[in-house]
Amino acid sequence: MNKLRHFFIFLVFIPFLYVTPAQSQQFAVKGNAGTLGTGIELVAGVSESVSIRAGGNFFDLTRSWESYSTSDFELSTDMRLRNITALADWYPFSRSKFRITGGVVWNMNDFSGTLTPLKTFTVGGDTYTPEDLGTVDVLFDFPALAPYAGFGYGSPFIGSSFGMNVDLGFFYQQSPGVTFHAPGLLKPTESQAAVMQNNLEWADLYPVLTLSLYYKL
Repeated sequence: MNKLRHFFIFLVFIPFLYVTPAQSQQFAVKGNAGTLGTGIELVAGVSESVSIRAGGNFFDLTRSWESYSTSDFELSTDMRLRNITALADWYPFSRSKFRITGGVVWNMNDFSGTLTPLKTFTVGGDTYTPEDLGTVDVLFDFPALAPYAGFGYGSPFIGSSFGMNVDLGFFYQQSPGVTFHAPGLLKPTESQAAVMQNNLEWADLYPVLTLSLYYKL
């Protein structure tokens, strides 16, 4: 794991090893859409080979499902993407739009779900209403700071002032924390939080694919 962190740090600082004074300060604005959500970025040209950018993204998706066969339960889920990015782009080839990117993401993403009983259940002669059973709420969240590494194609400072570019990479979000809350008779399910968190240890990398439209100011 330490090797992975050192790799990210190396990528973040590579661009600044190649900084040479730019002839004039250049700025651009970008509109983004992708796996980080939708958002905007401000880009500044530091030199002919390096630019820096900062922006924010957001996206919400809420869905509800009922169990298909008997409608015993309803499951509602909520995905909230909230993140702020601070990135540096290095263009290793002269006049080429190919770039290598490193930086950090302020990761406020979270995923939640609620399981709600819809029917009265009878077990061993005892009857339990949905109010007796209560709901089961689960929350998946992540540490705030995450290093990012990736590459892309496109530059607002080479060629046309208006165009499109793409980013592909990932950030190290670490495995999610899992919280269960069940105030009713389903409270014993709270013990499954640790089991689920252990099963999600593999989910420590968040994939990033972003398409952007840019305009040089």
